[in-house]
Amino acid sequence: MNFENSNASKKYELKIVLIGDSGVGKTSLLYRFIEGKFINSRLCTICADFKTKLIKIDESTIAKVTIWDTAGQEKYKAITRNYYKDAHGIILIYDVTNKSSFKNLPAWLNDINNNNNLGEDISIILVGNKTDLPFREVSSEEGDGFAKNNNLLFVETSSKEGHNVENVFEMVTKDILANNENIENYNDMSMSLNESVKSVRDARQNESDSKAMCC
Repeated sequence: MNFENSNASKKYELKIVLIGDSGVGKTSLLYRFIEGKFINSRLCTICADFKTKLIKIDESTIAKVTIWDTAGQEKYKAITRNYYKDAHGIILIYDVTNKSSFKNLPAWLNDINNNNNLGEDISIILVGNKTDLPFREVSSEEGDGFAKNNNLLFVETSSKEGHNVENVFEMVTKDILANNENIENYNDMSMSLNESVKSVRDARQNESDSKAMCC
């Protein structure tokens, strides 16, 4: 599926940012979504990395989504905040086997709420990752309760098994498009650009014609 040449009448370019403590599985979640494979990455993301993928919403709508995988370490937080700029959606991730990553969620939400680069209509989904592991420190009820108390979407995932990974990105993309009226259709953007180019060409042609008449 090619974005620019797609016959879809509605095409959108969106930016989504992955955040959460170091080690919760942000990189593995993104890799599973993009490549369809599991990587047990123990290497920390330095500052940020990004991947792009097309998400088909329905027969007439597709979105080209750029997903930023940010560093979770405290020492990188000041830099990570810069990647919030112009984001349409945020995926906030914790590890269901790590209570500390769950307890740190309010700090991450506070960071989001105090970031001037984010609009009020930002879509946020809470993700409890690593459900494939045989032990838990955070129950589904705790995760769901936190999400409801903070008006967040919620889903649990397993990057290793691929469980609900596609759903995470589809849910947040659909929520963005449903609640954000300010996102411009790529087709309209292209039309506006073409009209701008045509106006410049017409102006140049008129200027050239005027000079020809004067001479």
